[in-house]
Amino acid sequence: MLDKKCVILLLLCSLNWNTSFAQQIDDRPAVSVTATTTILIDSAESGPIIRAVQDLVRDLNKVFGTAPKVIHTLAEVNKNVPLIVVSCKGISTLPFRTSKINEFESHLITTTNANGIKAVVLQGADMRGTIYAIYSFSEKYLEIPPLWIWASYEPIKKAKILIPEKTYLYFPSPSVKWRAWFPNDKDLLSPWQAKNAENYDAIFETMLRLKLNTREGYLIDLGGWNTPYTASKEALYVRDRGLKISFTHTAPFGATFTNWERYWTTTRHLKKAPPLLLKNVDALKEFWTYHIETIKRAKLDVIWQIGFRGLGDKPFWRKTFVDAVDEPTEDKDRAAIINSMLALQIALLKKETGEANPLMKLTIYNEASDFLAKGLLNLPDEPNLILNYANVRGDHYPPEEMQNFDQKLAQKPIGYYLNFQFTGTGSHLVPGEGPWKMEQSYRYIAQKIKKPVAFSVVNTGNVREHCLELSANAAMMWNYASYQTDAFLKSYCETYYGKMHADEIAKLYKDYYYAFWLPRKSDIPGFDRQYVFQDLRYAKGLTQLITLWDWPYLANPFNDKNKGIGGAMATDGKQFSIVPADNNAKNQVDAAIIGTQNSAKNFELVLSKADALYQKLPVKEKLFFNDELRIPVQFMKEANTAFYNLVEGYRDKQLGKGTAAKMHVLSAFESIRLLKGIKAKSNHDRFSAWSVPEKNFGIDSIQNNLSNLLKKLN
Repeated sequence: MLDKKCVILLLLCSLNWNTSFAQQIDDRPAVSVTATTTILIDSAESGPIIRAVQDLVRDLNKVFGTAPKVIHTLAEVNKNVPLIVVSCKGISTLPFRTSKINEFESHLITTTNANGIKAVVLQGADMRGTIYAIYSFSEKYLEIPPLWIWASYEPIKKAKILIPEKTYLYFPSPSVKWRAWFPNDKDLLSPWQAKNAENYDAIFETMLRLKLNTREGYLIDLGGWNTPYTASKEALYVRDRGLKISFTHTAPFGATFTNWERYWTTTRHLKKAPPLLLKNVDALKEFWTYHIETIKRAKLDVIWQIGFRGLGDKPFWRKTFVDAVDEPTEDKDRAAIINSMLALQIALLKKETGEANPLMKLTIYNEASDFLAKGLLNLPDEPNLILNYANVRGDHYPPEEMQNFDQKLAQKPIGYYLNFQFTGTGSHLVPGEGPWKMEQSYRYIAQKIKKPVAFSVVNTGNVREHCLELSANAAMMWNYASYQTDAFLKSYCETYYGKMHADEIAKLYKDYYYAFWLPRKSDIPGFDRQYVFQDLRYAKGLTQLITLWDWPYLANPFNDKNKGIGGAMATDGKQFSIVPADNNAKNQVDAAIIGTQNSAKNFELVLSKADALYQKLPVKEKLFFNDELRIPVQFMKEANTAFYNLVEGYRDKQLGKGTAAKMHVLSAFESIRLLKGIKAKSNHDRFSAWSVPEKNFGIDSIQNNLSNLLKKLN
């Protein structure tokens, strides 16, 4: 008879046997995936994993022409049918799991032979790791890449896919723990998403396929105020897709002051909202508490945002808080108010959540950035507070406080917010920053803080215009140490255009980004392309000159906030960053003529190469090549030509050359007229009306203004 200790030991061994079963006897056989394939997933797995399996079913259907059967128990398994096992914590899939996949978001694709059942196993250490395993399988073996939606990509039909013996693809934890997108300024994306459920889901699926895990978004829709504690469609979708949610610097706890009136009059049913006053602390706390409670009730997985800014993404003392418009006026006093609000928010959050150290982030941006550089911002001493630095507004490079990083902060979690687009002065309708600049930005920061960042968020609204940049960022954030832009770009081109022309297309991408006008020399040593004249700068510049046309002539028309369109960034030339001396010119007018004339020639040369290459590509690869590269090149060629001609016309008018001025304005008009048609070339298939709602560049508005100017010149 066995003694008690032996019985206990045998029981422990039997309990552990299933968890290590696959690794103990697994010879990792070859497995054929066919049209008869069955997917096994335990019905107790989390909703986001089950949702990702639906995408796997669709992907298999695309390849084999038949949707696979999905089963939930071992009893349903047919040993003669190819099996794909999706496993995280489910009991039914326990015999197929290895116990060694347990690090944050790590995942595995392997094959196994458990109890005579051959299977492909897609396993994750946690929910998102399992989702990433599903999409990694789709990418690796079904050849459906992460950008398949945006690339109008259709996989090759197959009868069988062989998963080789000894397959063991292990993906360790990411280098950057929190990897986010912030889709902002969505003039093209939002109308497209609203058309149907598939379009709405596209960005979330893409994020997961690229192995991102956080979405910066909005907590409450307009209609949500009618029913208390109702989270937005977007927030709930983020939750159901398995992503974390966070909010921007204008929305602590997801609360924006644009909703102040709605909360008090609609949700609280008051006739009048209390005034927004700094001294009205109880009202502020109630407003913020409501948003915290909304997040809790919706069961959102959140990185809590703290911060204190005013309406319209402006400092709190501008038009928002009546008792701060006139006073205080000193930076130290304004910073003291922000400091007190941060302390209040943290105390409130801890009280409402019951967490001693909630995961939070503070975005250091604009006045917060200025105050930190002056030593006036008191950063809360919280172990889980991410200090999220932001690129310089308008020009996208590490800010002064990162250039002069205080090493005393190096032990804290550091984040970075990078714009691939920017509504005022940045890329919007075509990409402009590029993956090389993205890489050097993050490497610059890592060098300063002696480690990769803990949190990364990139701002891009319309997604489709920034596919390469977004993909490169996601790849670098997952594997910081091995990432190299040139190697990534070659792989990217092989994926979407095939190996035959990958090298040639990769070079063309680089030629495109380096064709942009650089209106000012870099002032950070070794930092390439620090100042780029992106497409929205052309829009702003054209509008500026049209507005100034009948004013007294200005040799430097691109830096005076009191003239033309102006704006906060116009001060000190930040609206355009044109430095005449850096362009071998005496003034901004001459600099713009030299810069845009050269850039137009650069883009014309790139376009000739793109046109020649386009003719050589297979039909299935031409569509994305046209959308992704050829159209942006055409767009920037005409944008440069338009700006060059209008500046020339502006100078000719000053010189009394009326006829020449008119001809230049006419040429500018023709180039702008072409822009709409160029952008419309990307309107096809599911993107049939993609460019129609365009407004941030304002092609129609600029064309109308030029038309009116021509009428005056006749």
